[in-house]
Amino acid sequence: MERELVSVRIERQKLNKSMKKKSILMFAGLFACASLLIGCGGGGSSSGISAEDAAKAKAEQPQMYPLDKCIVTGAPIDGNSIEIQHGVYQVMVANADAKAKFEAEPDKYLTIIKAAIAKMGGPPAK
Repeated sequence: MERELVSVRIERQKLNKSMKKKSILMFAGLFACASLLIGCGGGGSSSGISAEDAAKAKAEQPQMYPLDKCIVTGAPIDGNSIEIQHGVYQVMVANADAKAKFEAEPDKYLTIIKAAIAKMGGPPAK
């Protein structure tokens, strides 16, 4: 009987040591995570991005085509329209001829698109 008690005590001591190690490791892990969050700004309300950088990023986001007609011909946009990506601007044209005209003078047409985006509350035109 005494041997069984000694055996139980030894097992209990091993278990206690194991639990202490796990507790220390868990605490260390939590401490490391908290340190990372605080160090990365996760604990505060600041995103770390300046207002100027945020405005620039917003202006550089792809801009969806704001009109319901071809910028070149005035024809309605439909399933046969051609999509062009010009910088950050999506442009829709009615056909290949309109695409060629747009590509010949993109600034002329982009001025109209930028004005329409600004009218809808998008980022200011560059």
